[in-house]
Amino acid sequence: MKRVALVVVRWVMDVQGRRRLILALVIPGLWIVAWATGMTESFTPDNIRRVAGRGLWGIVIFLLIFAVGQLLRVPSTVYVAAAVAAYGRNSGIVVALLGGLLSATVSFAIVRALAGLALADIQRPLIQRLLRNIDRHPILTVALLRLIFQTAPPLNYALPMTAVRWRDHLVGSLLGLPVPVVALAFFFDWIMHAKVSCT
Repeated sequence: MKRVALVVVRWVMDVQGRRRLILALVIPGLWIVAWATGMTESFTPDNIRRVAGRGLWGIVIFLLIFAVGQLLRVPSTVYVAAAVAAYGRNSGIVVALLGGLLSATVSFAIVRALAGLALADIQRPLIQRLLRNIDRHPILTVALLRLIFQTAPPLNYALPMTAVRWRDHLVGSLLGLPVPVVALAFFFDWIMHAKVSCT
């Protein structure tokens, strides 16, 4: 028992350990507060569209809501749908792409500041094997992950804890996000037009 306590104390006293502890407390704490207060329920496409439709300030507010909502684990599809509904398909694509990039960048900055390179420091062979690709080809790996998972909050939390540099993360996100955002925008536009023609 003393040995376990000693390991815990050493871990907390270590800089990376403190960062991991802070991240382990802050992120779930935010999720719990957002869930308990019902905040996540207000992140609906209709509510976001109401705010977004206020000109240039609406776009700025929309981008901020996108970034905060992603930190609270609201999926990016909600924001793409709201952008298409508020701004139309083509302008909605541009606004959703800007929101996705801002969201990924804000998440990267916050998680990197709190957790540092927590995953890069893990010495387990399995983790090191998994992270080898991101070390060798960071831009390509980030682009492929963004192509598949877009701005999924778990990905937004994991990437900053690797050794990927901010610039590589941004370039990879710029390359990987357009295809899924455009595909979702066309899908939501099609649904909205199909819904209108059915009524």
